[in-house]
This record gives sequence, C-alpha cells and structure tokens, in this order.
Amino acid sequence: GLKSVWVKVSNVLRRRGSEVVGDVEGLDVLWEICGARRLMYGSNWPVSEKVGPYGDVLRVARDYFTRKGVEELFFRENARAAYRYRG
Repeated sequence: GLKSVWVKVSNVLRRRGSEVVGDVEGLDVLWEICGARRLMYGSNWPVSEKVGPYGDVLRVARDYFTRKGVEELFFRENARAAYRYRG
C-alpha cells in the first residue's frame, strides 16, 4: 500500500468552456489510488480563486467526501495522522 504517502487534495475545480465544474473524475482517480485514509483537504487558496470562488472549492470537496462517508477523515483525521498531531 501507500503507508507513507499522503495526498493533499486542493485543485478540485476545472474550467470547461465558460463553465466552472467540480473535477469529480480526478477525485475518483485519487480515491481509487489512495483510498479513504490517504487523502486530506487543502484549499490552495488564494490560487484557487483563479478558477472559481473558495466556496465552490469547499462545496465540491465536501459533497464528494460526504457522499463517500468519510468527511471527518478527509477534513480532519487524515491531516492529524499525516502531521502526527496528538493534541
């Protein structure tokens, strides 16, 4: 497995013509490779503003990982484990 690899997910918006959409296909690839315990949130703000508003970034990530049933892992627990935070 990927026991020492963590992926910070941050670039979840894509431009498709004049529309900004969530990159669910990219999230699916990361999910398949890494699974629930190796992915963690990273906003990439303010760089993300070049594609779309921060609220859209957060919404796409929250919707995707909530549907997977791992919102708490993705937004909190995985970062605690990756950074070995014990507080």
